[in-house]
Amino acid sequence: MDAKGWEHSDFRLTTELKAAEQAQALCNNEIDAMVYFMGHPNDAVKQATTSCETTLVGVDDKTIKR
Repeated sequence: MDAKGWEHSDFRLTTELKAAEQAQALCNNEIDAMVYFMGHPNDAVKQATTSCETTLVGVDDKTIKR
């Protein structure tokens, strides 16, 4: 968020969830998106992509890479 100049106030709601809670919250429509930095492959991402309809979005942005 810092790299993009985003503030929590730019969003209706931001929250922090434990890795184990993120996929379930996404599948339960409690959150619209999750950002998770991890190594690949990863069980939390596998759970989110097999338990409900999801779309993975790659991050290929000069600001983020910096």
